Amino acid sequence: TTPKIMEQLGLPVKDLYYYSELTWGGIPDGTKVAKGEPLYPRIDVLPDGRTLIGATKKSAGMVYNPETGRREPYGAGQPAREAQGAKGKKSQTPEEAKAAAALAKVAAAKELAAQKAGSAADAASDAAAAAGDAAKAVGGAVLAVAAVAKARVSQAAEDARRKALEVKAATIDKARGNAAGSETPETAAPERPAPEVTLDDFQKLDLRVARILTAEPVPKSRKLMKLTVDIGGEERDIVSGIAQHYTPEQLVGRNVIVIKNLKPARLFGIMSYGMLLAASDGEGNLVLADAPDIASGSKVK
Repeated sequence: TTPKIMEQLGLPVKDLYYYSELTWGGIPDGTKVAKGEPLYPRIDVLPDGRTLIGATKKSAGMVYNPETGRREPYGAGQPAREAQGAKGKKSQTPEEAKAAAALAKVAAAKELAAQKAGSAADAASDAAAAAGDAAKAVGGAVLAVAAVAKARVSQAAEDARRKALEVKAATIDKARGNAAGSETPETAAPERPAPEVTLDDFQKLDLRVARILTAEPVPKSRKLMKLTVDIGGEERDIVSGIAQHYTPEQLVGRNVIVIKNLKPARLFGIMSYGMLLAASDGEGNLVLADAPDIASGSKVK
């Protein structure tokens, strides 16, 4: 029976099948389904007591004859049996004729009901297939909407991360009191005197002469400049807020003074290893502290 089912479904037919191979939804799109003969033939009991089995389009029905105990083609021996029955039967009374007619109507009604049930089963199968296609379409739409939502969430998270980096950079720049990194002119209010420091405090700062090798603006920042400097043969990156006061061409080849032992900090995703010294007049003007005629790496005392 299983090979016949597979043949009607348009699937490969083989001699042996395992239950684990029969998975749901394994029929590829576009598979042509064949309408075959019934796999389980209909069985009817004839008026003469014989059993009619499996009448299909391709093969005539077989009749089980209880007298011989064998199956024989439908119609075999029928004329002789009818003649024998006619001899042994008496003429029917009107009541018997009515009962026979009623039985015939019942048999016809059963056959009609069976045909309608088969049509209903076919309709239910078509409806189930349509529902499966609709479910696939809905599933695809849901996945597409989820992908768009995920992309929007990722973009929002990236925007928030960049904004947080900008705020952090501005906060660090202000807290460190980096005059070279300040973007806003100093106010006219009088400055408070700086606290006194001891010589030991000053000597903790490692001030060195550095030669600027490269300079480039930091993307998406108006004030930051990324510098590569040479300090006595050691190259390091320093991010400084001087982009509004100097161009890269004005900086390359220049000797400046830096704090070499300043704790590294990350600004706009770039690690900065030091700080440039500069002077500001409180009116938005800024000038770097230069050391033009001394070797790179020289210690500032």
